[in-house]
Amino acid sequence: MSDGPIPRFTDPAKVPRMTAAQCPFYIRNEAGHTIVCEGWTPGSTTKTAFSRIHVYDRHRRDRCGNMPGYESCPVYQMIMATKYADTEGAG
Repeated sequence: MSDGPIPRFTDPAKVPRMTAAQCPFYIRNEAGHTIVCEGWTPGSTTKTAFSRIHVYDRHRRDRCGNMPGYESCPVYQMIMATKYADTEGAG
């Protein structure tokens, strides 16, 4: 994951895309630069909407599609802390 400046893409076809999600909580992406993940309560989902496509694509590539990048995602951390806190380290 790069800490450099976010690139400014003017052509959406040139934006790097995630090939496959690695995050266990990722469910799907939706129109409008939105990522749908498992929710922090049983039977719920969490939607994160991005106002800019390059930020959305960077998040999907560096968090959803990257191990261990997804472990630093705020949604992943929230779900682990609230829903799976009792199962961490078990297995």
